[in-house]
Amino acid sequence: MKRILFFTIMSSMILVSCDLFDSDKKKTAPTPFPENMELEAKSVIASNNEFGFDLFKKIYQDDSAENMMISPISISLALAMTYNGAERETQTAFENTLHLTDFSRDQINAIYQNLQNYLKKTDPKVKMNIANSVWSKQGTNVEEEFRKNIREFYNSEFRIEDFSNPSTLNAINNWVEDNTEGKIQNILDRIDCDAFMYLINAIYFKGKWANSFDIKNTYSGIFTDEDAVNSTAKYMTTNMHVGYLNNDVFTALELPYGNNDYSMAILLPNENKKIADVVDQLNDSNWNQWMNSFSKLELNVHLPKFKFEYKQELSNILIQLGMENPFSNTADFSGISRDLPLKISRVIHQSFIEVNEEGAEAAAATVVEVSVNSVGPSNFIKLNKPFFFAIKEKQTNSIVFMGTFKKP
Repeated sequence: MKRILFFTIMSSMILVSCDLFDSDKKKTAPTPFPENMELEAKSVIASNNEFGFDLFKKIYQDDSAENMMISPISISLALAMTYNGAERETQTAFENTLHLTDFSRDQINAIYQNLQNYLKKTDPKVKMNIANSVWSKQGTNVEEEFRKNIREFYNSEFRIEDFSNPSTLNAINNWVEDNTEGKIQNILDRIDCDAFMYLINAIYFKGKWANSFDIKNTYSGIFTDEDAVNSTAKYMTTNMHVGYLNNDVFTALELPYGNNDYSMAILLPNENKKIADVVDQLNDSNWNQWMNSFSKLELNVHLPKFKFEYKQELSNILIQLGMENPFSNTADFSGISRDLPLKISRVIHQSFIEVNEEGAEAAAATVVEVSVNSVGPSNFIKLNKPFFFAIKEKQTNSIVFMGTFKKP
């Protein structure tokens, strides 16, 4: 089966100083990021993007048979909240894996706080919701400094619940469902007996195309996967001004949403290339170069409609990326509680995407379970084969979603 590669810009952040579709108008970035962001914020965003690409490439290698999408920002925010309770070697493992070794915890928290506010407010024509919550087991002690940080910097709810009561599982799942407009359901299948805390992020995005597709022009056509197997897809089509880039590996389009602050970047492998060739080149440096190299071009675009869900347990992948200590019995989460030895037991990520004539609707949620230790362009382009795509906010270049589409 072919798959759709989806990158969710919420956790990765990339910086592009130019605005392709608004080059003639001066943009005033909303609080907190000014038009020229401070170096610290740019560096943290670049680090988050690098982590997002690391994670995406590893997932793609291990799970290449499906359409897939992750939200790097959702994953990073859930891990960042957890990081606030990490000490010593456990703290170092977080910083190394997230590429945040050059920053203090206070700097990281403040930049995440500002980024969340910015992403939610930057485009009034795009609905972007980001919510965080922490659920702690009734009868256990949680350090006050940890509570303070996750409330202040992540605007997180803090709830104390009876984990032995079946209604708590429903309450957690309902919270995620409510904060993703019903798109992420039943993310947790159980509450383990050793569970001490759940740290959760939820993200919801809904953006209308700046140039919409007329549903009357939608038609059925052939989509050919990487195994040369044909299937039928519904193609939306219109003439529009898009960002366009072509290199030796892929042809890229940038399709704007709303006021052009958010856009979808689509990377279509060239002839004799596959999505794996595109994924191999994904890193922060290349991404910035590509996003700064788009030229504006009017094209007749044929884009397949698609809709899918994706779910992945990330624990083993994060361990392979360098986070072995936080999952081990030697983990130090004394910043969360000094009464019990704690470790991360599960990290669950779930996402949803629908792309149609009006625009895109996407959602994602990440749950970190902390437990007690048991011890040259043509004027025509048709995207009729698998491609990579990402939804991003353009002023900060934050990647909210990224994925691959390989089969309708």
